[in-house]
Amino acid sequence: MRKLVNCDSVPVYKQLAVKAGLHEAIFLQQLYYNLQFSRKIVEGYKWYQCKMDNWLKQLPFLSKSTIERTIRSVCTMQLVERRTFDGKGTYYRIRYEVLQEMLVVDSTSNRSTLPSDGDDASNCGTITHRVEGESTSGRRRKMAGNADISTAGGALRSKERNKEKIIKESSDVLLYAKAIGAQWGVDEGQVFLDVYEALENGADVIKMLMQVRKACQQQLTLYPHELFGDGYA
Repeated sequence: MRKLVNCDSVPVYKQLAVKAGLHEAIFLQQLYYNLQFSRKIVEGYKWYQCKMDNWLKQLPFLSKSTIERTIRSVCTMQLVERRTFDGKGTYYRIRYEVLQEMLVVDSTSNRSTLPSDGDDASNCGTITHRVEGESTSGRRRKMAGNADISTAGGALRSKERNKEKIIKESSDVLLYAKAIGAQWGVDEGQVFLDVYEALENGADVIKMLMQVRKACQQQLTLYPHELFGDGYA
């Protein structure tokens, strides 16, 4: 899956962090990313094999004991299943049905049963462990030279909130498809990018969910360019 920000970072969904814990949310996001590239499929599920040394490389801001404790936690909550196949190491998969149930909110407080804070504020933060080339203070000084800092800062925050809202809604579409048993005809990393692009171009996420459900009821294999292509918005 192509990076949406120009830094080495791990997106953190706030509602999941509140429900399951911060470290658990970070681990789940990293596992989800890795699963997009896994070719190990058992019982219809994708599995990702990873040793502790590799987890430490992927999450260098967490200690070995913290990662071990986090893995036990997500397994205890049944958010993750851990298995050994043919004695060839430990494999992991996300139990999306449990994750979806954890994140469901009362439909009377939101327009859908998918994860949302119910407002326009960001539902996704970012854990960054490599500093970008230009500092925040440097960017602010450049902005101040062209416009009032409060105006420019407000526009930047609004743009960032909008981007993070699209990222969250894109993930919602994939989670919803998993929850109702839909099957994508292409890699989920590509699905995410296609859904993100459609939402960025003005598509409505609720209509997307309805399209996914309709296609699933018809037992169709889902292709984003057919569901959310030109003219959909």
